[in-house]
Amino acid sequence: MNASNKLLLEIKDLSVALGYPGERNRVIDNINLVIAPGEKVALVGESGSGKSVTALSVLGLHEKALSEYETGQIYYQGEDLLQADEHIFRQYRGREIAMIFQEPMTSL
Repeated sequence: MNASNKLLLEIKDLSVALGYPGERNRVIDNINLVIAPGEKVALVGESGSGKSVTALSVLGLHEKALSEYETGQIYYQGEDLLQADEHIFRQYRGREIAMIFQEPMTSL
């Protein structure tokens, strides 16, 4: 894939389990999402459907001891975020990747 065709964000078959080891519950089950450069996307759904867990996964903000990425990949501009260290996330958070919480008047 050349640079002009590179996807902005790609989530492939992501499954996330949260909780203490041995007591984890799968809260995201094989989600797929593709966002191309210039696209505007809103992630909507019922309360408890996984919107925030998905966004927190992209931002790498889950408590490491209480979360497990059972399957899948998250790529931001071709970079595998599930393999990225905290230094990489600090480069992206707030500048290139951000989350607007459910109360937009407070967030904006």
